[in-house]
Amino acid sequence: MESHEIPVDCFSIRYTATGSSEELTSVWEFYREGYPTIQYGTRIEQRTETTIIIHRFKTIKDCKNACLHEVSDAPLEKGKDHTIFQTT
Repeated sequence: MESHEIPVDCFSIRYTATGSSEELTSVWEFYREGYPTIQYGTRIEQRTETTIIIHRFKTIKDCKNACLHEVSDAPLEKGKDHTIFQTT
């Protein structure tokens, strides 16, 4: 089995493993124990017969910030060129 973990951006990690179907199931269970879904947003991004790609936030704080945010009274604003964008 072969595996590696690489940062996707400042907030998330992508873990890739290759191996047999049983090995990949074991990898997923082990990875989820270390990085629980509810705390890190751990999820299977892609799975084939021989490969699994797992995606998660780097920290619990990053996951919380992505999932919880303040509700804005005026979430949409118009820019100078009449472009509408969302504010937080």
